[in-house]
Amino acid sequence: MTEHQFTSVNVSESENINQFIPKDDRDAGGLPNILHVSRGTRVMLIRNIATDQGLVNGALGFVEKILYNDEYGVSSVLVSFDDRSIGKLFLNSDYNAVEITKNSQEFYYHGHSLVRTQFPLMPAWACTIHKVQGITCERIVESVGNTLSVHL
Repeated sequence: MTEHQFTSVNVSESENINQFIPKDDRDAGGLPNILHVSRGTRVMLIRNIATDQGLVNGALGFVEKILYNDEYGVSSVLVSFDDRSIGKLFLNSDYNAVEITKNSQEFYYHGHSLVRTQFPLMPAWACTIHKVQGITCERIVESVGNTLSVHL
C-alpha cells in the first residue's frame, strides 16, 4: 500500500514563508502541515463540515481512496465513516465513501496573516479519552500506566 504525504499550502504576504510555518499545528488553526495517509488509514475528521450530515469534528472512519485531477493533483480523500449514515449528501457513489476536500484556515503567527489549506483529517489509530468521550465503541483497548485492558 502506498502512503501519501500531503503538505499544506501556506500563503503569506512574506517571501520567506518557512520562518512563519508553526511547528505546532495548533498555532495554525489545527490543520496539519503534513498529513500522511494511505488507503486503509484510520482517520478522524478535525473540522465541522456539515453538522446536519454528521460530518463533525471527531467522526471516525477509514480512507477508501485518494482522488486526483490533472490540474491540482490530489483533489479529495474518500472516507468510509464508521457510522454509514454520516455524510450521505457528500457520498461518492462510485466508491460508496464520503468525499472530503481541502479546507482553508486563516491564522496569525509572528505578526503575519497566513492561510493554511489542507485536508481536515488526522490519523486516528489511537485517540485520547477526551477526544472519544460520548461515542459508543464496540471494542476498545485501553492503556493506563503499566496496565493494558481489552474490552470486546
